[in-house]
Amino acid sequence: MRIPRRLIAGVAVLAVAGVGYAGYAAAADDPSYRTARATIGDLEETVDLTGTVEPAGRADLAFATSGTVARVTVEPGEKVTAGQVLGRLDDGSLREAVQRARSTLASARAQLESDIAAQTEAVSDASTGDTQSPQSGGQVPQSGGQSPQGQSPQGESPQGQSPSASPSTDPDDDSGVDLDALAAQQQAVLTAQTAVSTSLAAAQDALAAQQAACTATPEAAVSQECSDALTAVQAAQQQVATDQQALQDALEALADTLTAALGDETSAAANAAVATTADEPAIVLVAATTGSSSGMSGGTVTAATLAKDQASIDQARADLLTAQQELAMATVTAPFAGRVVAVDAGAGDSVAAGTAVFVLVSQGTTTVQVSVSSTQVQELEVGQVARATPAGADTALRGAVTQVSSVPASDSTYAVTITLRRKHLDIATGLTASVAVVTGTASDVVTVPASAVSDGRVTLLEDGVATPTPVTTGVTGATRVEITDGLAKGDEVVLADLDAALPTGDTETNNRVQLGGPGGFGGTGGPPTGFQRPGQ
Repeated sequence: MRIPRRLIAGVAVLAVAGVGYAGYAAAADDPSYRTARATIGDLEETVDLTGTVEPAGRADLAFATSGTVARVTVEPGEKVTAGQVLGRLDDGSLREAVQRARSTLASARAQLESDIAAQTEAVSDASTGDTQSPQSGGQVPQSGGQSPQGQSPQGESPQGQSPSASPSTDPDDDSGVDLDALAAQQQAVLTAQTAVSTSLAAAQDALAAQQAACTATPEAAVSQECSDALTAVQAAQQQVATDQQALQDALEALADTLTAALGDETSAAANAAVATTADEPAIVLVAATTGSSSGMSGGTVTAATLAKDQASIDQARADLLTAQQELAMATVTAPFAGRVVAVDAGAGDSVAAGTAVFVLVSQGTTTVQVSVSSTQVQELEVGQVARATPAGADTALRGAVTQVSSVPASDSTYAVTITLRRKHLDIATGLTASVAVVTGTASDVVTVPASAVSDGRVTLLEDGVATPTPVTTGVTGATRVEITDGLAKGDEVVLADLDAALPTGDTETNNRVQLGGPGGFGGTGGPPTGFQRPGQ
C-alpha cells in the first residue's frame, strides 16, 4: 500500500510540532533570568540639574552669612582670577557653632551607644537568670562620647553595619537568646529611622517648591510647573508613608523580641509608635523610655527609645552640616576672572547675609544659574566639574561650580552658579540648560548594572541557583553601580525577577534563554513565538 506524500508531510509536521510544544511545556516552569557579569570599569556620579543661562558681565557678591568683616583682600579696580578670595568674615563664632554641633552629635551617638548596650545587657541577663547586672536606663556615659567600654561611638549606621555595642553570640551558649539577631533588629530600627528622617526632609523641600510654583501668580496655579510640583509632593509624601511603615514594622519586631525575652505582660505596642505627620522633626512618639513606666522590667530601654536616639543623631548631623556650610560661606571668592569695580565694606564692618559687598565685572563670561534643594546642596561644592547643555544644543559645554549659597531663598531652594569655561559664547540670555555636576568618580572598580542592586543586595547566580547576596556600593553612575564589597569580577547577577519579560536584544542571559519574548521557552504565557499548532 502506497502512502500519499502529502500525508507523510502532514505527519512530519505534527511530529515536529509535538516535540516543540512538549519542550515548551516541560520548560514552562523552569525559571529564566536576565543576567549580567560584574566587570571592571570607570564610573562617574553626577547630580542632574536644570538652570538658566545668564551672561556674567556683572556679579554682585555677598557673604552668605551675617557677621563682622575680618579682612578685605582686594581694592576697587583690581583684576582677580576665578576662585580668588575677595574677603573673609570673623569666623570665631562660626567655628564655635561647628564645635557645638560636633559635641551635640557626639553626645547623641554616645546616648545611642549606651541605650543599645543597656538593652542588649538586659536581654542577655534575663536569659541567663542574672538579675543583678546594672542597667544604664538610657544614661549618657560621661566620657566625652565614648562607650562604657571606652570604645568609639557606634550604632548610627545607615550603611547597614550592626551596632557594635551588642556582644557576640557564644556558640556554646544554651540560653536560647540569639544576640546577633537582636543586634540585627536594633540596626533595622536605626536604618529605618534614618530613612524616615531623609524622606521627611525631601517631602518638606517638595512642599516648599510646590507652594512657590503654585502661588507666585494667579496663573501659576494652573501651570505645568505647578502640576509637576504637585506630583512631586505626592510622590514624596508616599515615600514618607512607605518609610514610616517600614520603621513601624522594625519597631514592632524589636519590641516583640524584648517582650518575649523579658517576660513583659504589657502590649509590645508601647515600645513602638511612629508619628504620621511630616511637620515635626521628632519622628518617633515614645510611649516611655526608662523606669517602671517603660513596660519593661527593670527600666529596660525600649525599641522606640533607639529610634528616638537615631532621630537625634540624624538631626545633629544635619545641624553640623549647616554649621560647616556657614563657616565655609564666611569667605567670598570670585566666581570668574574679572575686575573688581566696587568694594562696599571694610575690616570691622558688620554685614548682613545677602547684602552685596563686592561688584565684579567680566566681559564674555557665561554662567548657568541653578536653584537646588536642601538635599542636593549637600552634594555640591565650589570647584566641582560641571557640564551644561543649553536647550537645542547637541554638545555639552564644560564648566565648574563657582558659587554655592548656604542661605535658602523664599522657596527653600539654594542658589548655585555654574561658570562655563569658554568665553564669548553666543547663547541667548534666559535659555534653559541642563547641567550635570560631577560629585564622585571611581576608576578600575567592580561594577554591575544599576538594575541589579536593590536595598543593598544583588541576586548572585551560580550554577543555576539564585542567591540574594548583600553588597556594599560606592559610586553610582548613570547605568552602573560600583560594588566595593560582596562581588568579584565575572560574577553573574540577576537583572530582573522571574516574571519579567526578557529583552530580545543583546542583553547577556544564562543558558536558559527565553525565545521570542514573553511566552517563550522557560517563560510563561503560551508557546514560543513562531510555533504553530498542527493545521495552522
